[in-house]
Amino acid sequence: HPQSIMASMVKRKATFMTRRRMSGPVPQIRGLAYEVESTPTGPQFVITGGEPTWPAYAGIDVSQQEIEDEGIGAFLIEKQHEEDVAEGDKFPRGMWRYAKTAPFGLVVARGWDLAGSTEESADYTVGALVGIDRTGGVWILDVVRGQWSTDKVEERARELADLDREAFGRYTVAIEEQPAAAGKSWNERWVKEVMLGHKVELMPTNGGKEWRADGLSSMQRKGMVTLIEADWNGLFVSECALFPEY
Repeated sequence: HPQSIMASMVKRKATFMTRRRMSGPVPQIRGLAYEVESTPTGPQFVITGGEPTWPAYAGIDVSQQEIEDEGIGAFLIEKQHEEDVAEGDKFPRGMWRYAKTAPFGLVVARGWDLAGSTEESADYTVGALVGIDRTGGVWILDVVRGQWSTDKVEERARELADLDREAFGRYTVAIEEQPAAAGKSWNERWVKEVMLGHKVELMPTNGGKEWRADGLSSMQRKGMVTLIEADWNGLFVSECALFPEY
């Protein structure tokens, strides 16, 4: 993992063993490329390219069998020496679709998971801009995240609401509804003050996060979720892959 003793040595950040001579890491397949195929028993990861570094012992056929036996995540960690590729069981890394642009006519909303702290240990505020096309496909258009103070959260949410409405016209702001009487004034403030002039939908939080993720997880595995290519893709895919185990 990225904070391990070995990782600190490979990245030349370690202050110990300073006379070490680095050799590797050497992947089992250089330039590994693979595709995902649907099968009756689930997704199958198939090697489509790459050059084995030890063909007599671990050629393409052996590597393909290892992927089928151990899973793509274990293969990338143990045989390719890639960092941070552990996966939960909800959002496999290889099953996201990507596109440079989104189609016209999407029904668009930006959903917010709100926090309000600048502390390093605090939760992040995250806003995901999502569109639904005419076939029911999901397009994740933009994801912003930050450890912002409460006033900065409100300022950022309002700023993006203005930009999103200008870009898409039909547009909704989706925010988690705060429960019971204690949350009533908070809900009203976001609707009547922070997002004044915008369509706001307060979303009830029934069930746990893992249960609520089932719908998107199912659609992703069916090839119905597309990410717009952008800088936020890498972190988003990594966090989804680690959910909910890590």
